[in-house]
Amino acid sequence: MIRKTKIIATIGPASSSKAILMKMISRGVNVCRLNFSHLTHEKAKEIITTIKSINQELHVHTAILADLQGPKIRVGTFEKPITLKKGKGASFSNNKKDNKSIYVNYSNFAKDVKKGDRILLDDGKIALKVIKTDSKDKVKAKVIFGGILKSNKGVNLPDTKISLPCLTPKDKKDLTFILGEKIEWIGLSFVRRAEDIVKLKKIIR
Repeated sequence: MIRKTKIIATIGPASSSKAILMKMISRGVNVCRLNFSHLTHEKAKEIITTIKSINQELHVHTAILADLQGPKIRVGTFEKPITLKKGKGASFSNNKKDNKSIYVNYSNFAKDVKKGDRILLDDGKIALKVIKTDSKDKVKAKVIFGGILKSNKGVNLPDTKISLPCLTPKDKKDLTFILGEKIEWIGLSFVRRAEDIVKLKKIIR
């Protein structure tokens, strides 16, 4: 019988021991996901070796998915969390010296976004819409869904054509390591165009 549904489990500090991995795989996990946003090569090697060992012991074929970090856009650090209220305005800047705005660590942020684009913060918990950009370093936005914004949270720009490359220098180093481990799957983050996939496939070949 062919399983049409797969259970994918992200392996973190609480689940990387052989005992826990053995339980998870025994109870139906088909794919172990390794998030290279948080893993060192040494730790990833240890987990991969453990999973392959368990596969031999249990006579199963648990696959491994290596998920590349991709370009990470984040807000800066704050002395205390910022409250963003629905309907209110907010200022963003890619200039670190602008202490009146929320800093975004993406140098082309103001240049790439346009009026009407969405800005999603903290995995989409907070949403804003761009009202105005000076195309240099300042962006004005209106809060659509409010919330409490803490330091270093992620920024997602689903409507914006981002000028960042899909594969960062870190991704390329991670990919060299991953391809030496002979695992089944590679995940590419923030895919924006077909060429991103073509480029990754070319490197894999």
